[in-house]
Amino acid sequence: MGLLLLLILSLNLAFAISLKEAEEKALSHSYQLKEAQLREIIALQRKYIKVGDLLPQVNLEFSFNLARRQDFTFSLPNLPPQRFTFIEGSFPRFNLLITQKLFDLKAFRSLDIAQSRVLLAKVETQITLQEVLWEVRKAYLDALKAKKSKSVARAYLRMLKEHHKNVQEMYKEGLVPLKDLLETKVKLLEAQTRLKEAQTAFEKALAYLSYLTGERVRDVEDIKVEYLPLESISVEESPTLKALKVAKTLADEGTKLAKATFYPEVVLEILYQRTEETDLFPKDRYFVSFSVRWNLFSGFKRFRALEISRKEKRITSLKLQDARSKLKTLLENLRRDLKLIEEKIKVSEERLKEAKEHLRVAREKYAEGLGSNAEVLEAQSYVVSAMNTLESAKIDYLKKVFEIYRITGMGHLLR
Repeated sequence: MGLLLLLILSLNLAFAISLKEAEEKALSHSYQLKEAQLREIIALQRKYIKVGDLLPQVNLEFSFNLARRQDFTFSLPNLPPQRFTFIEGSFPRFNLLITQKLFDLKAFRSLDIAQSRVLLAKVETQITLQEVLWEVRKAYLDALKAKKSKSVARAYLRMLKEHHKNVQEMYKEGLVPLKDLLETKVKLLEAQTRLKEAQTAFEKALAYLSYLTGERVRDVEDIKVEYLPLESISVEESPTLKALKVAKTLADEGTKLAKATFYPEVVLEILYQRTEETDLFPKDRYFVSFSVRWNLFSGFKRFRALEISRKEKRITSLKLQDARSKLKTLLENLRRDLKLIEEKIKVSEERLKEAKEHLRVAREKYAEGLGSNAEVLEAQSYVVSAMNTLESAKIDYLKKVFEIYRITGMGHLLR
């Protein structure tokens, strides 16, 4: 029997998943995180496109032109007529054009923006990662809370079964009235219903956790509560703030890009051409072109774009200020909540000790005929309530801690 019990306990431990394992499985399974990582790759590829705008552009062209022979005769006095052919007929043409921008401020500013978008994509991936972790941690804690409730309900049922057995024996001996037996039986039925409800809640919580991890979860492991040092926590490393800081940088670079449209472009072009069009000119031609292109007027569109970029920069700065203030307020409120829950845990622990002592006294008095069955049942309910309150407070503490991790981007975990 002992060997069988040990085997069952070993199987249960094997089926249980730790918080770390749940996080790892959720991160590898999350569609949102995979999408964010792909968007990061896309942003990097777009940056490479902008790099390509600064490199030489090489264009190769081959064409075959259909035409009729075109020529004319030119004569001078005392000289025989001369025939000149402009087009021999259908002819092939080959062009090789190399274009290099020697100066294009817009291209450099566009590259800066693309680089910042890569950084923004990385920060957004961090935000998505924190959201996935937050979701799986909540689900894990909900499952753990349901498991604790089930354990308390089972302990309550055991207490009532033991008490019911004692009352039944005392009733047979004529020491207690039938009323005590009936009251205990009603409580026993209620406890059985409560255990079934707790079991159902636990199964539902495990089902959602299984959905997040991508694997069937049969049980969860307990988490040790360690009080978090609140003084060293800051919101400056928050992924949300990082994203807004990058957005502010993007807005600033957008303003620089709008200013860059007022500058000229300097372009170097090299052309090699071979054609069988005519014998009047060389078949191989070479051109080197150096040009300055300057858009002096475009209907004030550039001025409007510059004004828009400045307003967008201002909006981003305001969003950053608001987000920093909001996160600091939220963090301060979470600190208050944690301190309050710490006190609640301490009070709940004392309350549970008192409840157990009260139950012990009520049982002794009832066994000696000095107390009532209602007092014992009430003491048992008081113990169960104290146990639930304590376990709920511990779970609430962990939830607040993980919420702090979420808004601050802190990476360390409670195990």
